[in-house]
Amino acid sequence: MRQDLEPFSTGSLVFDPFLGLCTLRDSKIESILGREQRFYELEPKSGRPVVKIPAGQMAARGIRPLMSKDEMNLALHHTHPELGLAGEDSSQRMQRWVGLLKSGIQTGVPSILREIRKMNQSGVKLTPKEVDLQETVRNSLRQEIGSVLSLTASKAGLRLNQAIEG
Repeated sequence: MRQDLEPFSTGSLVFDPFLGLCTLRDSKIESILGREQRFYELEPKSGRPVVKIPAGQMAARGIRPLMSKDEMNLALHHTHPELGLAGEDSSQRMQRWVGLLKSGIQTGVPSILREIRKMNQSGVKLTPKEVDLQETVRNSLRQEIGSVLSLTASKAGLRLNQAIEG
C-alpha cells in the first residue's frame, strides 16, 4: 500500500526522543520487495549521521513535530502523579520509560526526568543504561526547549532544570 500523504515536510524540524532535534532532509518513496514505501531522512542536530526511517515507524519511535510554545510551557509545568512503581527493577523502569518516550506524549520526557531526579534524591543508584537514557532525553528536551522558546543552550538547560525541580 502506498502512502501519498506526507505529514512531515522537507526542511522541517522534528523531535526524536533518542536523537534529539532533527532536520527532515528528504522524503522518498522507494520500492522494496515490490512494495512502495515512504522513507524519511533525518539529520540529527547533535552531529550524528543521517538516519533513514520508514514513514510507518515514525510514530512508533516517538518522532513528532516540535511542540508549539504553548504546548512546551504546558509540558514543562505539567506534573504527573508519581510514575515509579514500587518493586520495579532497572529493566522494568527502562522498558516503561522507553515506552513512554516512544508514545510521543509531550509530557513524557519531563516526567521521566522528574522521576529520575526523585530517585536520585531518595538514594536509588541508577544503572549505566539508566544514566545514558537520562542524558539522552535531557539533551533532546533541552534542544527542543531552545528551539521552541528561542533560547540559547545554557538558558534552555536552566529552563529544563527549573521544570524538573518544579
